[in-house]
Amino acid sequence: MSKEQKIQVFNCDSLQVLLERYATEFPVGDKTYYELPFWFEKEGTGLKMFLRPPEDLQEFIIRANLGNPNSQPIKKEI
Repeated sequence: MSKEQKIQVFNCDSLQVLLERYATEFPVGDKTYYELPFWFEKEGTGLKMFLRPPEDLQEFIIRANLGNPNSQPIKKEI
């Protein structure tokens, strides 16, 4: 049995807006979980949010075989 990993996040207005507008809500019993289907990039002292992965990230995911459960090896060009 694996241990549950979690990070405590402090409540703030920005986080509430983010969850209300963009998250998929899953009520489970007396708990509510939120799924956020987008990406963040660290920029200076803040973060930039992308609703779709940026082009360079998409290419990285493809080349690293992370985006497909039936990934194929990358053919190296000579």
